[in-house]
Amino acid sequence: MSQRRKPSGLRRALLAGVLALAAAITPSLTAAAPAQAAPVVGFDAGNIISDALFYQGDAMTAAQVQSFLNQRVTRCTIGDAGRKPGQRLESGNIIANVCLKDFRMTTTSKAATAYCSSYVGVKDETAAQIIAKVGKACGISPKVLIVMLQKEQSLITDTWPTTRMYDFALGLDCPDSGPGGTANCSSGSSGFFNQVYGGAHRLKYYTGNPGEYRYKPYQSNTIQWHPNINCGTSQVYIANRATAALYIYTPYRPNQAALNAGSGTGDSCSTYGNRNFFIYYTSWFGDTGSGGPAYPLTSAVRTYWDANRSWLGQPTSAATTVSANGGGRLQYFTGGFVYESDKGKPVGFTKNSPIIAAYGKAGGIEGAWGWPLSPAVSHGSGNAVVRFQGGAVVEAKGVGVYLVPEKSRVGWENTGGFTGTIGYPTAAAAAVAGGTAQKFQKGELYTSSAGAFDLPNGQLRSSYVSAGGPSGSWGWPSGRYVCVSDGSECSAVFTKGVGVWTKARGVLFTPYSGAGPQSDKPSSGESVTGGVVQG
Repeated sequence: MSQRRKPSGLRRALLAGVLALAAAITPSLTAAAPAQAAPVVGFDAGNIISDALFYQGDAMTAAQVQSFLNQRVTRCTIGDAGRKPGQRLESGNIIANVCLKDFRMTTTSKAATAYCSSYVGVKDETAAQIIAKVGKACGISPKVLIVMLQKEQSLITDTWPTTRMYDFALGLDCPDSGPGGTANCSSGSSGFFNQVYGGAHRLKYYTGNPGEYRYKPYQSNTIQWHPNINCGTSQVYIANRATAALYIYTPYRPNQAALNAGSGTGDSCSTYGNRNFFIYYTSWFGDTGSGGPAYPLTSAVRTYWDANRSWLGQPTSAATTVSANGGGRLQYFTGGFVYESDKGKPVGFTKNSPIIAAYGKAGGIEGAWGWPLSPAVSHGSGNAVVRFQGGAVVEAKGVGVYLVPEKSRVGWENTGGFTGTIGYPTAAAAAVAGGTAQKFQKGELYTSSAGAFDLPNGQLRSSYVSAGGPSGSWGWPSGRYVCVSDGSECSAVFTKGVGVWTKARGVLFTPYSGAGPQSDKPSSGESVTGGVVQG
């Protein structure tokens, strides 16, 4: 099935589709038109229009559509000098007999399908009747069809359209495979009724068969800026079915230059179809339902959502208040979750986050981790650290997700954290008489009333473990593990003595005298046996 790739070339307009926006508009149908040079405000690449508005098939009656068309073209100029019906232009196009507001044709009946209900053909139907009936039959808003007629061929506002503009009114089956990337329209889909009915049916087909197309709702998608692949791509989390359908129909995202240009021309990598859809809809019918959340957000969550909605998507419910661990709010979104404690800033996670899976197993908000307090700090693909009330939660790709308890966190961070002397945790903290011990990538972290201190892998730690660890003759680590600059000597202070490793002599341990801790190193000639210095 071919795709509609970008707006058809108009006989007197650039690809930019410079807009001819109307001034006198019924307040119930539209908002005031923006100034042509004003940048586009509120365009959300992942949520161009809400599903509720896009699929509202009964949004306008035929009478309302007719009134709208009459207001767009108050005077049709076909018949004026140089604009006679049937006149062939230099481009080869032929001037039509009437403007859209006065257009009529005999329509054909269509049997019901999985996507549209039956359509009863009528002799001499108006364009307004066709738009309203197709919208209702296929469950596509007549407002959407009106906007697409404008963005594809400017039919809504054109005062002297050509027959080709009617024949390919919705740009259906007009891929960019013609000379120089121009629209190469299929004659089998030509005709105003065929275009409107076929275009609406196609949009519903996209919605019912998302697996057949590149762009899918509720996930991140790679979308080109322009047909020229050298212009690059961007990642867009498509928040709903309607936006996915628009990208399948017109598979390019407007770049910042296109948005900055308002309804004008951007740069060589700008495309305008989806931008123009947004401009026309908001100018004529008001908000697209995508500029704000579907459910209320607190001010802090709204700020966070504005910065992260490309992957969060729309909220799927109001926030739930949770009183545990100091209280706060949890809110669900199409792409993930946002936690806002009363003592911290909002923090969000994707639904498939390994941290979220481990968080749930740990009891969630009511468990030992408590509320998340700060956004994840990435340490490369699949590696991250998130502050929780209960400590630092560390995700190491291929290893797992482990909590560094709050009493241990500062000591671990003093070692350099994820990329420091002992690296990331490889197991949960284990209780040891008087404190905890936790294994890390390059050593172990010991936490007692004296504090949290690291002991990297090596001969000193091996001797410490052989001596019985925290419950042995050395006691708990009570000072930082330090080495001289050339690495030839390292030492650590323990509650029962001082351990030293030298490259020349190996591991030596000096126990404190009964008077208390001493900082003296072992004397020459002393050696360690079972963790106790022998002279």
